[in-house]
Amino acid sequence: MNDVKFKFSTFSKSYQFKKRMEKIIDGRFLLKAKIGQGSFGEVFIAEDLKTHENIAIKIESPKIRLPQLSMESKIYTIFNGAINIPHFIWYGSYGQSNAMAFELCGKSLKNLFLLCRRRLSLKTVLMLADQMLTTIEYVHTRHFIHRDLKPDNFVMGLGKKSNQLYLIDFGLSRKYRDPQNLEHVPFCTNKLLTGTARYASINALKGYEQSRRDDMEALGYVWIYLMRGSLPWMGITAKETKQKYDKILSMKKHTPIEDLCLGFPEEFVQYFNLVRQLKYTDEPDYAGYRKLFRDLFSSLNYEYDYKYDWCNIVVKKANSVINRSYHGIDVKQLCANRNNYNLKNNFHNNLSNNLDNDMNCFTKGNENVTKRTPIIHNIRLVPNYNTGRKSTVNLQAGLKTNPSGTQRKMPRIPKKIICVQK
Repeated sequence: MNDVKFKFSTFSKSYQFKKRMEKIIDGRFLLKAKIGQGSFGEVFIAEDLKTHENIAIKIESPKIRLPQLSMESKIYTIFNGAINIPHFIWYGSYGQSNAMAFELCGKSLKNLFLLCRRRLSLKTVLMLADQMLTTIEYVHTRHFIHRDLKPDNFVMGLGKKSNQLYLIDFGLSRKYRDPQNLEHVPFCTNKLLTGTARYASINALKGYEQSRRDDMEALGYVWIYLMRGSLPWMGITAKETKQKYDKILSMKKHTPIEDLCLGFPEEFVQYFNLVRQLKYTDEPDYAGYRKLFRDLFSSLNYEYDYKYDWCNIVVKKANSVINRSYHGIDVKQLCANRNNYNLKNNFHNNLSNNLDNDMNCFTKGNENVTKRTPIIHNIRLVPNYNTGRKSTVNLQAGLKTNPSGTQRKMPRIPKKIICVQK
């Protein structure tokens, strides 16, 4: 049988070198692939040529009317060192655009929610809610409010941090008080809505200046959305944006909390009652909210094992990939450790971005995943969490798993490789 060798033509080498040089930012960050896009601009995976680690690069569109990346980078700098906010690396210019480098994270809750057929179980949401409450408390203690809490802006970590939830996108964040004298920003009305109407608080939709209470109410809507798969005011349409916001406001005001939380534990009704009663300058009772849901978690005999709903789906996909070859590459040999399903690390140089993106933020095996994060969750305060018993409560009715038989179409070999028979 003839041997087959792969080599690059002279033209291909020079072209690739030129493209490589064009994609290096600040002489340090090599852009690899786009992973996100929005009205603000684009987000890329990049390699830090100093550390040879993958990081994220956010490039702001030069056409944006109100640039936000400069302020966002300053906020990330203030938050540096927080375990549940991505680590800030660099900020500067890239051509006519502004760019920011920060720690690379995994999939967003929005994508994981879709992966789980638009339903997350009560157990998963309670584990996430505990981390969300701690994260937003930290943001508030640093004198900022987020103002755009939604599933898109919560992401999971990578590798050993794959069980950890991160809060991102501080482009709309603002200080709510003076860091020196702690004087609160004055209350005012007739403000344009900042954030996403679907999750915005009633007061924010009324045009009131936002404060800590609005972040807390938005969290409640996020939890209900993740468990139910929808909110009553979704799908509202109107000719003008203001008319649409007014309709959403009316429905939020006139939907009883009991109806909003119908089918879910009473603790969610209690939470909404508590946060909706907060005054403009009131400090939320973060510890009380955590205790409310931790007690619920314990009463249901759940185990705080960080086994989220999407973990089994991703492991099944990993198994289907591990048992076949990829364009002549022995995938089993690449994954000698069968317990390690961190496909981003195993296939980074061999598989395409499409397959990579499906598996890029999950690992399996106790040796690779930190079981608990005591700094975020003080487990010792609630000793009944880890009882060693399996949960006696079924998952939320209607939860469906992804069919194990579904397989992604394998991508083609890149055109830059030329096959020469010898």
